[in-house]
Amino acid sequence: MYIIYCIINLNYFMKNIIFITFLFIFVSTTSTASDNSIYKENTKALMDKQWSIDMGYNSYWLKACKSNMNKYPESETRKISQKFISDVSSLSKPDLKFIEQGVTEYTDAYGNTKYTCENKEIKAVIEDLEYYVSDLTKLKDKYYKSKTSTEVKQKIDINKENKRQAEEKKEEKLAAQKQFEDQTKSNKELEEAQYYINDLLAYIKTYPSTFDILEITNFMIDNKNILDGSWGNLEKEGFKLFKNYTESSKEFLVFHAQQNDIRDEDALNKITKAENSIKKLINYFTFYLQENITSELAPDILDNINLARNTLTSKDIGELISIITKLNNYITSKDLTSDYSKFAATQKDDVVKKVETKKEEKKINTTQISSKEDFKKAQSALKKLGFYEGVIDGLFGRVSIKALNAWQEVSNLTLTDSISVDLLEQLESAAKSSNNKVVKKENIVDTKTTQSTTFNPEQRAAQEYLNDFLIFIKSNPTLFDIIEITELISVNKVILDGEWNAIQEKDFTEFKSYTSVSEDFLKFHSTQNDQRQKDILNEIAFQNTKLKNIISYFRYFLQNNITSDLAPEVIKNIKFAETSLEGQNLGILNDTNNQLEGFISNQNLNADYSKHIKSLASKDQEKDTIASISIDAIDLVNFDLIKNADDSDFITLVNLSGQAPNALLNLEGKVVFEKDIAYSCFYQSKEIKNDLKYYLYDKVANQKFLAFDQGFVCNQNNLLNYDLIFFEKDALLREEKSYVSTLAAAIGSDQLQLFSTITKKEYEKDFFQREMFAEQIKDDVLNEARLGFGALIIANDNTTLCTDVDSSLGHMSIMNLLGNEFIRMGYDKSVNDIAFNTTEDTFANVQRGNCGFIYAGETSLNNLMTAIENSNTSYDVLPIWLSKKQVANEQERQESKEKSLLIDLQKKKEQIEKEKKLEQERLKADGILKAQEQQALRDRNRVVVEAHIELMENEIKLLFNKDTFKDTWLYESYPDLGKLMEKKFKEKWELDQSNVTINDYGLSDYKGRKIATFITDINFRLMNRDLGEYETMCMRLAIIADSEFSRWREPEASICKTNDDINLTEEELYEKYKNSFDIFKKRLNFQSAWIVE
Repeated sequence: MYIIYCIINLNYFMKNIIFITFLFIFVSTTSTASDNSIYKENTKALMDKQWSIDMGYNSYWLKACKSNMNKYPESETRKISQKFISDVSSLSKPDLKFIEQGVTEYTDAYGNTKYTCENKEIKAVIEDLEYYVSDLTKLKDKYYKSKTSTEVKQKIDINKENKRQAEEKKEEKLAAQKQFEDQTKSNKELEEAQYYINDLLAYIKTYPSTFDILEITNFMIDNKNILDGSWGNLEKEGFKLFKNYTESSKEFLVFHAQQNDIRDEDALNKITKAENSIKKLINYFTFYLQENITSELAPDILDNINLARNTLTSKDIGELISIITKLNNYITSKDLTSDYSKFAATQKDDVVKKVETKKEEKKINTTQISSKEDFKKAQSALKKLGFYEGVIDGLFGRVSIKALNAWQEVSNLTLTDSISVDLLEQLESAAKSSNNKVVKKENIVDTKTTQSTTFNPEQRAAQEYLNDFLIFIKSNPTLFDIIEITELISVNKVILDGEWNAIQEKDFTEFKSYTSVSEDFLKFHSTQNDQRQKDILNEIAFQNTKLKNIISYFRYFLQNNITSDLAPEVIKNIKFAETSLEGQNLGILNDTNNQLEGFISNQNLNADYSKHIKSLASKDQEKDTIASISIDAIDLVNFDLIKNADDSDFITLVNLSGQAPNALLNLEGKVVFEKDIAYSCFYQSKEIKNDLKYYLYDKVANQKFLAFDQGFVCNQNNLLNYDLIFFEKDALLREEKSYVSTLAAAIGSDQLQLFSTITKKEYEKDFFQREMFAEQIKDDVLNEARLGFGALIIANDNTTLCTDVDSSLGHMSIMNLLGNEFIRMGYDKSVNDIAFNTTEDTFANVQRGNCGFIYAGETSLNNLMTAIENSNTSYDVLPIWLSKKQVANEQERQESKEKSLLIDLQKKKEQIEKEKKLEQERLKADGILKAQEQQALRDRNRVVVEAHIELMENEIKLLFNKDTFKDTWLYESYPDLGKLMEKKFKEKWELDQSNVTINDYGLSDYKGRKIATFITDINFRLMNRDLGEYETMCMRLAIIADSEFSRWREPEASICKTNDDINLTEEELYEKYKNSFDIFKKRLNFQSAWIVE
């Protein structure tokens, strides 16, 4: 059998015009045995090589042609092409190879497309082919006559050798088949082992105490390679031990069996669906032939039916899907999609129920019928069943066999060319039980059993699309063909009833494809979608307000019933409600409100709740805020700055109310910022990544000012305390109305005005360029084409920056600056420590996970990047590069800065010493030096102490601000204090007043060094406006200030005053808390430089 492809280049009429087709030809030898033995084994071609290639090209072009006037029917051109190949094959195998070469050139370029050709072109090609065969025949005769009997004998010997080689190839094929079967068996074993291990992993997550954790962990370590695909003898033995151990749990074995059943059912469902699709295609092709028996497509349709029927015997899902795709592509290529869709719509699914019954053994009579009367019985039964339409004459020929096979296929019986006695009985029984003619169709399993019951967005979108169309078609009844649209709607209407599976999805795709040609309908559908979105936003806002009112009532209830038995449950409900608010999911909000309202009703609190809601409404009317301008949240879309922006655009507003911290207009009417600082925030609850946030800040500032982050989310009650307000359009429009109304009012009153808009295309381009620059740095460094210094980020949780550069002032300054850039570039970690090592040690630390960042010169980076990639460690290149000149300039700047600082410090030191000496002389002169030794000690250290107090006062301001309390190092260093403040802020406490005093100062021993240590008292008073109460507290904080390494160490905190101490004198307070840090001082060998014992 030869598989032939052909192409043709028509030099006669249309130069360089190429036609394409595809043909399978089974070539049977027609020449004599002697001819075949000589010419088919001939090693020398008889014809010109290029002519043979051209003829191969032409012969298959001929098969691809459709005559434009039907002078040459396609069946006729196909026969001519087949005959040409057959003739050449029988005449000369070497020449046939060149023919095949022409075919290959054609198919490689054009595939299997058919064309309509001119009759004169077809005629010319046929003449060429005939001329070629004629010449080849003459050369064959000449060649044959030159052969001696000895040569013929040699040919016979060669044939024997070929036969021997064929036997060897057959044995090799059998060996390969056995190897394939062995591999298939091995793959099956591996798959079962992987299922077993994965099932166990799932099981022990739910039942962790079933097995000893150490034993099961060791087994998992030994068998981990199996999940990666390894299945050698070692893995097989390890899995055997593993299985023996785990089979001790009957519960797990039951679970594993259930999982196997689920997998088997899933596989069966997939195969069944595929088989159903193929059977539908068979039914359609059969129907097509019945209606178009003389169609040019008939031969191909028959091939498709046979292909589909043969494939049905396979249980390979990949093969089934491949054939489905091929047949669907054929339908599409022949413009039969619409016809097939209509036919498929008439197909009803039969439910196939598998019932396991004990079958009675019955002896089957396989004797073949032979009498004319029996054949008449068979024809009569087939006719009654609707499969046979011919004459009942007892002549069981091709038409009768075809009818028999059609019935056997529908009845899931083996196809046969003859009828046994038992088969005739089955046929007559089927005809007897059938009162009407059956519809010829394939058995199709009801897919309802496999459809998803889970609601999904695609299903809802389909329902909305269908409903919109039903509304639209009432007003536009003539826009679509009423028959086609009725058929399509009848197929898809089950979607409106809640059905949604693969069949419905496909049917809807066809419906959408048909209806989407109408721009009027698409415009109508878009308008409906916009309205639905607004309705959803309104409903979310309504549910938000209702839930917030419930939370407000629960808090009110607790304030007035703090000892109630309901208090614990009310607290749980508050937390539940607050969690529900976070997701902004309409379904969750609605369910939460219903559940909490049910709780209020069950506890007989309805009257109290209604009274509280009324009081809230009256308070809202009395509020005098920026939101006094009544603008609905949905009206935001009416502002030009919103209309003109795309959903993904980021909009920046500037505060020109006159109350902005720094934003003003200059004489030219341009926006400027005093001190070159613009306090900035985002007016949206949807968070964005740090790299995008800081990019937006920098992009808007454009190096003209600093967009200073005031915490991500704006405080809507103090909106005019910011200079710039950022938001993403889509994120803002999704917020609740009560939240957006403040912003809308400020825009409506021109207090906030458009400053800039950054499009998605713009920031995606900039991020892409940033990525490209990082890639360029990487390529340049690896190719030794870049000089300077750069940085890498290692994919781990470590926060140490490793480097092999010297610890010069310039490099230290750059590394400190880079510590901030890692966060700004979107990496969720910053530098907490710097480690100086050699390049070799740095790489070793990377492998041990002791380096989170790397800063180095081009040579070291080259070596490190190569080594890191070889170790399969993930890393990124920071898109920042510093030339050696930039580093030198920074070194010079830092040296100058340090020199100036040293001069200033020296002057201050001299001045302080001078003042001290004068003070000592004065004290000596007064005779009180000894009595005031402690005061002198404090005076000697006052500058250091006051500097620390000033520092602490600044940090305390951040700590006592609910918007910034997490930004100070105090929050991380003293977690109990941080949690206390976080709790107080949630309870609506705020700072009333505070002051910082030094309790003690001195030196502590820390790793062999004497380091300054401060013990500070933070006195503060909080107030709660809702409760009308104050709360006074004092926190004593101890810390080591390690200035050499720029780190705070050994933090410790204790209470130094509470509300209970309000009536104590200063002396009493001192006595009560004076020993609170004794252990701390002893542990660190603390020596006071502030208090004289």
